[in-house]
Amino acid sequence: MTHPSTPTVGESAAAGTWLDAGAADEVWQGEMVGVSVGGAEVLLLGLDGGVRAYEDKCPHNGGLLSKGEFCDGVVVCTRHQWEFCARTGVGLNPADTKLKEIPIRVVSGRIEVLVEDGAAR
Repeated sequence: MTHPSTPTVGESAAAGTWLDAGAADEVWQGEMVGVSVGGAEVLLLGLDGGVRAYEDKCPHNGGLLSKGEFCDGVVVCTRHQWEFCARTGVGLNPADTKLKEIPIRVVSGRIEVLVEDGAAR
């Protein structure tokens, strides 16, 4: 499966380093994949013909979102069923929360994510 080039999101959002997160054609549309990149846990979502990235951590209690479900543009945390819009990261249930978006770009078929300085934990 091929992906069109995904535009860079929020390039100036934070100081950090662009790191390889894998091949773009390994993240299928409608699929989510959790990867560890430079000490950061990253959730990659195949969505709208490209790839989006968020911190792979539920803001509720830190559960890995990649262990949950992704269906019809909604990411559901497996721990307590919190729901998030995959396009915006905004909480659907509850509505007063948001996922941390990670800047992303696709270069020569490879996904690169901007890992903030000091992200290694």
